[in-house]
Amino acid sequence: SRIPYADIVKSYSGASFKNAGDMPMYLLGIYQGMVLSVFNLLPAVLSYMGAASLPVISRGISAGNSGYVSLQTQRLFTITAGLSIPATVYIHMFRYDILQFLFGTNGAQTQVSAQLLDILLLGSVFCCFTAVLNSVLYACGRSVTVFRILLTASAVKCVLSYLLCGVPQINIKAFAVSAVVFHTIIFILSVHSINKLGINFSPLKVFFMPCAATAVSAAGVKLMDNMALCWLPLLLRIGFSGLIYSLIYMLIAIITGFLLISTPENSNI
Repeated sequence: SRIPYADIVKSYSGASFKNAGDMPMYLLGIYQGMVLSVFNLLPAVLSYMGAASLPVISRGISAGNSGYVSLQTQRLFTITAGLSIPATVYIHMFRYDILQFLFGTNGAQTQVSAQLLDILLLGSVFCCFTAVLNSVLYACGRSVTVFRILLTASAVKCVLSYLLCGVPQINIKAFAVSAVVFHTIIFILSVHSINKLGINFSPLKVFFMPCAATAVSAAGVKLMDNMALCWLPLLLRIGFSGLIYSLIYMLIAIITGFLLISTPENSNI
């Protein structure tokens, strides 16, 4: 409420507002009701995968087989990256269509939501890794470490939100920026904690193929979307994009030899 109405309007190009009195609650409602609903779809799905991996990794730790634990962690991270990276890019590409499809509106709400969603998507991949990383740490008996990481990231998020929210050019975007920082801190500290436990994985194998396949497939989808795909329903466009990504991913995997992750010694239980 401290932010002048004119400054808020300038922050969102293409959006027009009729009532200045309800602007703070209006923006907060858009952020919580529309933006977070779309942003949390992917992490919610991948969180089940992290929970499912918990007994597998726990079994390797109980047997004292570090090679098996590293192998399962590598596979888990590879699957997570392979799903979260392309999904994040495609959500960005189809953000206006997704918002209109889910909420049936194409006015100021969609314009504001799209801008906030663009910021949040910068931390989408890190957010998707949160449940997976926590599962690995829980399996290793490091629940206190998870709590400390969460407490540290939450403190930074609260302070950052408070400092940035009063800046006219940022306003409600402060919550999106602080959320990105929050998930980034959790990712960095969790990976550092896992490395300290002696669980090794290759960042190149985890992130190279998804990034390469996403870049090529997104460029192709963008080109075809400008030519023909724009006439297809949203769900068909998303399905077609996923098919292109899968084919390119497999092609790159075969060419680079990363399709089959080499099994470390003593990795069988």
